[in-house]
Amino acid sequence: MAGNPRNFSPYVDVLVQNSGCFVFEHYVSGLKKYIRSQVRAGALGKVRPTPIDSSYINRSVLALLLGETNRMSARYPMIESLLTMDPKGFKDVRSSDYYKDLMLPFLANGLIFRVRAEKNVLKKAYRVIKINSWFAREGNTLSGLNGFLRGNYSISEGLDDYPIAIQINDLGEKSSYVQLDGSHRRCVAAYRGFVCIDTLVVTMEEVRVDIESNRPVYFWDHREVFFDLLSRMSK
Repeated sequence: MAGNPRNFSPYVDVLVQNSGCFVFEHYVSGLKKYIRSQVRAGALGKVRPTPIDSSYINRSVLALLLGETNRMSARYPMIESLLTMDPKGFKDVRSSDYYKDLMLPFLANGLIFRVRAEKNVLKKAYRVIKINSWFAREGNTLSGLNGFLRGNYSISEGLDDYPIAIQINDLGEKSSYVQLDGSHRRCVAAYRGFVCIDTLVVTMEEVRVDIESNRPVYFWDHREVFFDLLSRMSK
């Protein structure tokens, strides 16, 4: 007979949670999703300028263990290829490296699937172009960008305007941040010549306090093991 139903986190694999075990990669992957959710809800994070560099690869051990993908440096050449096209050529973004690279995984699929994939890729490409036109007109500010991208320039500042980053130390260096959402905005800002970008920043201490206060399932259960590991990795 089944036991009483228990609560499971929506951010971590149910089978992993049901095992009662701490699995580092699942904890980190789920925690990043939880942080995104809390930041977008306004429960975590403050808008602060963070450094950006299109060629920088963060090799900090702690950053990599916390899921740093270095997606900005990987995507920048493709986005640069798109934005350096003649503006009149934006009607055919298919010639850009951005389009070719994003379509590559779908070329072996059937026609209907490829058409759907292309529609999504083209949508992303034109979104990059719109972000560039925003920076060209507004300068290095993100307040109101998300409304602009949705076709409503009158929308004021919102949390969705900003990239998200986890601050892992107080040094204020490029290696001090694990970049989450916002690689396209970072890339376009770098293309425009900016060396920093306003970002919703959350520290690991703020994450710890949030977990202690809200007791989210799985993250609360294994918090001591996780934060003990972080403490040892930081030394």
